[in-house]
Amino acid sequence: MRRRVTPFCLDKSDAIDENERIFEAGRQHRKENRENNKEEKTEQVYASGDSKPTTNTTPPVAPAVAKTTNGIVVDVPIDDYMALMQMKVMTRRTLKDLALQAIHEFVERNKVKSY
Repeated sequence: MRRRVTPFCLDKSDAIDENERIFEAGRQHRKENRENNKEEKTEQVYASGDSKPTTNTTPPVAPAVAKTTNGIVVDVPIDDYMALMQMKVMTRRTLKDLALQAIHEFVERNKVKSY
């Protein structure tokens, strides 16, 4: 039994035509947005009558606040990850919360006593 193969050309495909139509609509939409943004910039009127806005060159008065948290990225074996996902579903907590709880428990358990 011989199979009958129907040749087709991608250039004349309905799917390709539809993709091109979608891409063209996106290009047109971006072009219109750029034109609208240019018009808005040229039509800006400043309340004080100045031709351009002034910028404040004084440094901020408040000192920079130090970060109170730091992030950690951990590679976890897939078995442990799947167990964490099960715990996440059962406890309805985020993976971040579960990981933070595990870190707190580990630190508490392994604290070095200072004399």
